[in-house]
Amino acid sequence: MEILRLDSFSFRYPHTQRCALKDITLSADEGDFVLLCGASGSGKSTLLENLKPELRRNGERTGEITCLGRPLQSLSRMESACDIGFVMQNLEAQLVADTVRGELCFGLESLGFPPEVIRRRVAEMASYFGLGKLLNRSVNTLSGGEKQLVSLASVLSLSPKLLLLDEPASQLDPVAARELFSMLARINSELGITILLAEHHTEELFTLCSKAVLLHNGQVSFCGAPREAARFITQNRTLSSDAIPPQTKESGSAYVFTSLLPSAAKIFPDEPSLPLSVREGRALFKQKISGRTPPAPMPVIPPTAPPAVSVTDVYFGYGSKDTLLFHDLSLTLYEGELSAVMGANGSGKSTLLKLLCGLLKPKRGTIELFGKRGAKPTLGYLPQNPRLLFLADTVQQDLTACAENLRLLHPEERIQSLSEALGISDILSSHPYDISAGELQRAALAKVLLSSPRLLLLDEPTKALDPFAKSKLAALLRGLVQSGVTVLFASHDTEFCASYCDRCALLFDGQTAATGAPAQFFGGNVFYSTAAARIAAGFSYDSVTCGEVRNLWIK
Repeated sequence: MEILRLDSFSFRYPHTQRCALKDITLSADEGDFVLLCGASGSGKSTLLENLKPELRRNGERTGEITCLGRPLQSLSRMESACDIGFVMQNLEAQLVADTVRGELCFGLESLGFPPEVIRRRVAEMASYFGLGKLLNRSVNTLSGGEKQLVSLASVLSLSPKLLLLDEPASQLDPVAARELFSMLARINSELGITILLAEHHTEELFTLCSKAVLLHNGQVSFCGAPREAARFITQNRTLSSDAIPPQTKESGSAYVFTSLLPSAAKIFPDEPSLPLSVREGRALFKQKISGRTPPAPMPVIPPTAPPAVSVTDVYFGYGSKDTLLFHDLSLTLYEGELSAVMGANGSGKSTLLKLLCGLLKPKRGTIELFGKRGAKPTLGYLPQNPRLLFLADTVQQDLTACAENLRLLHPEERIQSLSEALGISDILSSHPYDISAGELQRAALAKVLLSSPRLLLLDEPTKALDPFAKSKLAALLRGLVQSGVTVLFASHDTEFCASYCDRCALLFDGQTAATGAPAQFFGGNVFYSTAAARIAAGFSYDSVTCGEVRNLWIK
């Protein structure tokens, strides 16, 4: 039974010439698990918002949307609230109550469900999602993964027939993201709920979804089975030493999808039975390297540059003196390097960056920047919520005001140069709140870079970025490092860190659990590792990117 259908649907935001969505025609049957893929700004979030009447923005619409066998606009508010669930990209905007119990009850109480129904459904959701021990916890004390589960449970307590999710894993660590995707697959198979999921982290999703939709510039480039979608992508690319690189923008829409493929498909793009999972890729890899001698381990090269960041025996905690987030934390990072600090949600990555830039003070211990304690070099800091940096009506006005405050000699040239490098020239006239999350992230980075910092601290800079935008960001960061800037960022993105970083560190239990170059860091991990490293595990522990693993069997 068809539960959703769009016929030649188009949407244009007010005061814009370009359609955000153009001639969208697609359908979803009851029980489908649909994955929406595409670059930042391709229309994924706009499409989902147009399927939820309460979230639809003002604009010009043409075409038809049919949901549950009826025109979408004919659904009553009660039907829309109950039958169409929506999990937002911004977790903080989704949570409205003080406690987990209050959050689970909020939707049911607002719609006037009887108390006995509310108690039963809250008990059911708490048991299904394992939230029993969290019911009386404040939502402000939850980790990102816990907040995501609470948001999902509160939406499902209304028993929706259609579940829409907008990049739910963008703020989750790799382990929490895999658990979330497994939970969604379980919900889809056990409850029969139709799911539409927009996501950039597609490594596990190609094997879980039943249909993949590729969006480019607001249009559908492909819609079909996941393996066929992957095959469509591999047939529209050019090979290089790093598996499948993006093509140029002018060559067509497929360029934005090449890096969305699962690692197994990137490593073996020409195989007739295109592998999509680590298991399939590992089996094929073993066939390819059968009889070959494993490569010698890469030597560990000690750093030669002077320290840029030295954290020694630092103690820090929020609130109670008995609760410490960091205890005896020590970490050294070096000048002219691109470094990443990783760890689970709640491990203290954001807190560490705030300590380094002086927004927080340690209870004990020392922090030195470029060999000086208490020194404040030219420093740029990009917080996890980039909206905090914007005050003006357009991105251009905000960047111009910032440049004037910094008294730059040639502000227009500097803004133009950064806009081109970060790919935000087309959104300079837009309001910061009217652009996609990925575009907002890039605009915020441009504002931070206006000051030409010596030390650049970034909190989840790849959040909400599509893989193509990540490659452009990496090129920009590598260019900054080559010019003498030291870059440290907090991240959950193992693939990005493995591909581009000089050094990685892992926070666990208030201390630094591991540090090292990507080959040694990821090669020795099991869960905090890349899919490519898991495919090659047992043969090479130094090969952690798709290009490196591919080269093992091509040579």
